Amino acid sequence: VILKRKMRTFQTPDAAQNTVSHNMKSISNLSVERSLSLIRPLASISRVNAESKILTIGPRTEGEILNLLSFGFRRSNIKALDLISYSPWVLLGDMHQMPFSDDEFDVCLSGWVLAYSDNKKRAAEEMVRVSRNGAIVAIGVAYTPLTKQEIVNKVGYLPGSEERMRSLKDVLKWFGPHVGTIFFQQDVDEKNENTEFNLIVIFSIKK
Repeated sequence: VILKRKMRTFQTPDAAQNTVSHNMKSISNLSVERSLSLIRPLASISRVNAESKILTIGPRTEGEILNLLSFGFRRSNIKALDLISYSPWVLLGDMHQMPFSDDEFDVCLSGWVLAYSDNKKRAAEEMVRVSRNGAIVAIGVAYTPLTKQEIVNKVGYLPGSEERMRSLKDVLKWFGPHVGTIFFQQDVDEKNENTEFNLIVIFSIKK
């Protein structure tokens, strides 16, 4: 794949050390099939519709946005933010200090992004701030049974932050009292604790 636009990056002290370099490796993946595991259940929630104002955090390319469009969401209602992108559809910025107004969005999509934060509490606070009361937050996090040292031995470095999330409890704790109704969840249990898969939770924001 040849990129015809210049790659842009944004620096933040709150991102894990290898965030940009690691995610650059898959910048040409426009299908982003993993995001569909968030979008499919999200689209089935009755309060989410074509008029919903959506923020997608960390899409890198147009791929995740195109997946949203395929489910009937309107391009004019979608905003995207990432530390890296070549796309004019994606605003360059930091999820720990987002350039959006309070209570701006009906949906906040954060697919496989929170794990790259060294300040997850701040990232969660920003998601709450820009989300309206009752807005839907959809989060995906990669789960692996490997230890941090085993990951380094396999990959050559630690892709995300030192503080790992190994269950939905580890994800939801950052949102504290702002977690409302949980519409969908896929958590680790004894059947999958020794395999790699995706932690997924979709819930409403309570303010």
